[in-house]
Amino acid sequence: MEKITDYIDIKFSYNGDLGKLQHQTQANLQTIQMLLLNKIITREEYKKLGEDIVDYFQKTIESASKNIYYYIRWF
Repeated sequence: MEKITDYIDIKFSYNGDLGKLQHQTQANLQTIQMLLLNKIITREEYKKLGEDIVDYFQKTIESASKNIYYYIRWF
């Protein structure tokens, strides 16, 4: 049996704009919440997709903190 997660694949395009990253993460979380509320995805699928979104955000923020001069453009 096919699952919605077979069709929804969380992919991100990140260009170094931390504000855009935050906004897109919030938008993605709202989207999956609407999918859950409209019974398009199950609670388990919602949880998995949410974890994927949050994990990507966290990994990107951690990467930014390791390369701070790239983001503030101060050399």
